[in-house]
Amino acid sequence: MRFLHRRCFVLLLAVGILVIFYVTTLFTLHISQTPLWLLGGQDLTPLSYINGNEGEFFPPYNVAYPQKYKFVLDEPHESREDIRKTWGKESLVLGRAVRLFFLLGLPSGVEAERMQEEVLLENQQYHDILQSDFQDSYFNLTIKTMVMLEWLASRCPGASFAMKIDSDMFLNVHNLVNMLIDPTTPKHNYITGKFSQNTQVVRDRTSKWYIPNKVYPGTKFPPYLLGNGYVFSIDLPEKIVEASKQVRAIFLEDAYLGMCLSHLGIHYYTSRAMYCVVLLLGLASIISHDCLKFKCQRGILCVSMK
Repeated sequence: MRFLHRRCFVLLLAVGILVIFYVTTLFTLHISQTPLWLLGGQDLTPLSYINGNEGEFFPPYNVAYPQKYKFVLDEPHESREDIRKTWGKESLVLGRAVRLFFLLGLPSGVEAERMQEEVLLENQQYHDILQSDFQDSYFNLTIKTMVMLEWLASRCPGASFAMKIDSDMFLNVHNLVNMLIDPTTPKHNYITGKFSQNTQVVRDRTSKWYIPNKVYPGTKFPPYLLGNGYVFSIDLPEKIVEASKQVRAIFLEDAYLGMCLSHLGIHYYTSRAMYCVVLLLGLASIISHDCLKFKCQRGILCVSMK
C-alpha cells in the first residue's frame, strides 16, 4: 500500500464537537491490484460477461474500459466544478459541518495520462479528491462503492452520517441536514434512499444488467436502495465491509449493497421527501435529478452531527 501524505484537521465549535476531515493533498488509495474487501476470501470468478458468451468475460474488477458506457468519465472536471459552485459549496448548514469529497478510480484510454495529470492539478486547487487504483468503469462501480465504505470506516470516525450521491443529481443540503438532525432519525444502523424491491435478476445476455445464473442463482435481488443517492449512519460502512467478505460480489453496486445489508439483517428507513420528480419543486426535496446535467462522477458528502 502506498499513500500520499495526508493531514486531517479537527474543528471544535461551541455548538458541539464537529469533526471535519480535510484532505490537503491527494489521498491515493493504492490497494495493490485488489481492494482490501476482496482480499477476505471472496470468490474471484469473473462477474461481467460480454458478447453473450460465457466463455468470454472481463477479469474480476479489472476490466477494459467499456466504450458504450463512455459517459462514466466524460467531462468529469466540469461535473465537479458544477457541484462545487452549487450544492457542494456548503460547509456549515444549520450549525452542522459538512464536507464533500469526490471518489475516482484511474482513467483509461489514450488520454489517461493527461486526465490523471488534470486530476492532480485539480486536487492541488480544491483538496477534495480521493483516488484509488482500480479502473474507473461501469463494471467497477461495486469496487468503487466498497472503497468508499472502507475509506469512511477508517478515516471518518468523527462524522455521524455520510451520503453517497451521483454527480447527475442535485442535492438540497439544507433539507438533508434538517432530516438528519430530527430527533426521530436513528443514529445507528440507519440507511435511507430510493427503495426498490422485488427486482428481477436480468438473464438477457444483451442487457447491460445481465447476471449469469452461476454468479447469482436467485431470481430476485433482496430489497436495495438505488445507487444514485443514499444516506447512512457512519457505523454502517465497517459493518458492510465485513459483511462483504461473506457475500459474493456482483457488478451491480446498488443490488450488491442490498445483498450485504440483507446479510446483516439491517432494514431500510424510507422517506418520501428524499426525491423530487418535478425539478421546480426541488426546494421541497433532498435530491432532484439532472439539475445541471451533471455527469456520472461519484460524490461523497460527509455530514458531521456530533
